[in-house]
Amino acid sequence: MKVSLSGDRTVPSFSLPKAPASLERFLARFVSLRAHHSNTRATNAAQDMYRASDQFEHAEWLNELEAAADELGLEEQARSRAGDLFLSNVPEEERSKRATMAACLYVGALVSGQQRTQTSVADAADVSRLTVQQRWKDLLEDVGLDAPDW
Repeated sequence: MKVSLSGDRTVPSFSLPKAPASLERFLARFVSLRAHHSNTRATNAAQDMYRASDQFEHAEWLNELEAAADELGLEEQARSRAGDLFLSNVPEEERSKRATMAACLYVGALVSGQQRTQTSVADAADVSRLTVQQRWKDLLEDVGLDAPDW
């Protein structure tokens, strides 16, 4: 499948082994929306982004996110997306931060084409699978993506 980003630019085709068609449609939509958002990011920067000081303030959680990503064997793209999602959605309540971190890891892996099971992400982040299951779709909707319906 080739996904057109704009006019004459295309992303080389990709395929996921035995991935459901709904996942491929989801990833194609993600690439399309990402291209659109990169064009409008400057106008929405305050809404979409976190402050640079947030990285320092939440360094402990980012270190835990990295450790869980190591355990899951995630590549840099998934780690980066998970970290950005986490910093853009850090909850006020301390007790909710671990659950948010786990959901961000799951979504970061999913949108990067490095899908992991909810159970493996939950184990790596030290939360229940139900915690990941209940939170990941809301994160996708917050960034303007529809959850796949597999």
